Amino acid sequence: LHHCTASVLMSPACASMVFLLYVMAIVLWWRAPRKPGPCAPDWVARIAAVVLSFLAWLGGVRPTLLEPTETINSTKQYIVIWHPHGALSFSALFLGGPISLSGYPLRWFTGVAPLLFKVPLLREALVLMGAREVSRATLVRLLDAGLSIGIQPGGIPEQLLTDHRQEQAVFPPNLTFVRLAIMYGVPLLPCYLFGESQVYTTSQMLQAFARAVYKRTGIPGVVPLGKWGLPWPIPRPTRVSIGFGRPVCPRGPANVEPSEEEVQELFGRYVAELQNLFDKHAHTALPADVAVRGLRIRIRERDGGLKPVLISRTPSSSDGSGNGSDHVTGTTGEHFGGKGAHGLRVRGRSNADCVGDSPECTPLRAHPAHHELVHSQK
Repeated sequence: LHHCTASVLMSPACASMVFLLYVMAIVLWWRAPRKPGPCAPDWVARIAAVVLSFLAWLGGVRPTLLEPTETINSTKQYIVIWHPHGALSFSALFLGGPISLSGYPLRWFTGVAPLLFKVPLLREALVLMGAREVSRATLVRLLDAGLSIGIQPGGIPEQLLTDHRQEQAVFPPNLTFVRLAIMYGVPLLPCYLFGESQVYTTSQMLQAFARAVYKRTGIPGVVPLGKWGLPWPIPRPTRVSIGFGRPVCPRGPANVEPSEEEVQELFGRYVAELQNLFDKHAHTALPADVAVRGLRIRIRERDGGLKPVLISRTPSSSDGSGNGSDHVTGTTGEHFGGKGAHGLRVRGRSNADCVGDSPECTPLRAHPAHHELVHSQK
């Protein structure tokens, strides 16, 4: 009986049937990366979540969900901004996906590079965990559906700068995620994956080579060093702690055409809250030698330069509320394949009066004209 069963399973007819079913699945799932909402029954997604969590456990990665500073209303809409990218974004898929699927503290749909949906099996795992293409049309479609979305603003440039010895957050020059928040009146929710940068170690020589390859080919040839120091995707045993900060809310109603001043003001408050989140957990959730170096925050220029962003807090005297102001300033420029950068100067009032379920945090629907105004997160 076992011999007959094996013969049937290995027969050309069976192989053809499996191949046909897989092709049909690809056709049915072709639009899944751009579709708002779930693409499969919850029980299917939950099975995939269990498998991913088990694989992470098998690799020695142990997750911890840090209790949010403020109560996050899971029925409201947020734009979750997560850091850092890491060498391969291991935690975002194997840990963040199952956490989002559980609905605590909320469920979101994360935008990822369209190229990843071309990889068999990875595509199915991403779709089931709520990943969608990080494109203009898809992000707008998700927001229009009233869903929370997740964005990693650093993208490939941050991936190419990943260093297991230094925590960092890199932001794009156009700050599209900030503009989306203002255009839809949706709060930004910072999320930090403490330990993601240590899931793999990085070599400065290999990272420099990867940046050179990317500059010439557009392919991020990152070579992470995993378990036993080998260049493979098997992770190192690591404790990853996932923390959420306070929601950072746009001031006033949704605005189809946010001014540069509005964008910089909200960005300033977001960066300040990100720094607060990092400072609160870094010394208990990161290796001591990494925590003491702090969080390096930089913003890219369009020519490839990098501008460091520094936060200095001074007492506010403009509103009489007693809340401090967060002055976000840039100093000397660094280089990432472009000319030198000049200083960045952004100002943002304290986020202390705009958290949780305050009236200012009530999402407002935006006009359909937004669709033509959203730029790609590249």
